[in-house]
Amino acid sequence: MHLLLLLTFFVPGQFTVTPDTGTFKYMTISKDDFYSDMKLKPEIKIIDVRSKSEFLAERIEGAVNIPVSKMPCRKAKKISRETVIYLYCKSGIRSCTAESKFNDMGFKHVFSLENGLSYWEKSGLPVVCGRKGIRRTEFIPRSPYQPIAVPSRR
Repeated sequence: MHLLLLLTFFVPGQFTVTPDTGTFKYMTISKDDFYSDMKLKPEIKIIDVRSKSEFLAERIEGAVNIPVSKMPCRKAKKISRETVIYLYCKSGIRSCTAESKFNDMGFKHVFSLENGLSYWEKSGLPVVCGRKGIRRTEFIPRSPYQPIAVPSRR
């Protein structure tokens, strides 16, 4: 019980615990926490679990590609079990599957991006496109206030 309370203060995102075993089922991280952590904590490993073609088309800056369909693989086995890992896919489903596989391999700090890359992009967060890594969309915080006047279209 004390461990569970401690984790709620130190672990970003949400998690569920299976009642019979007390083990984590999955842990998610919000797009805002993911973005700020990737900028402030370079030691975090960002992994795109989509296919290679999806990864090359668009990705989060600094991510490496380890397709969930190829796990476990040598690339994943080379990562330290104590490394903090942030996973993502297009919608969040494959990253939760990959998270389960990473947990089975003994990783302790694995998080899945809530709602995936599609929600990330809709929020205006930056992605890198193509083989050359062209950046698209810079993050501009949106104001919580509505504009006072909307310009008319003539």
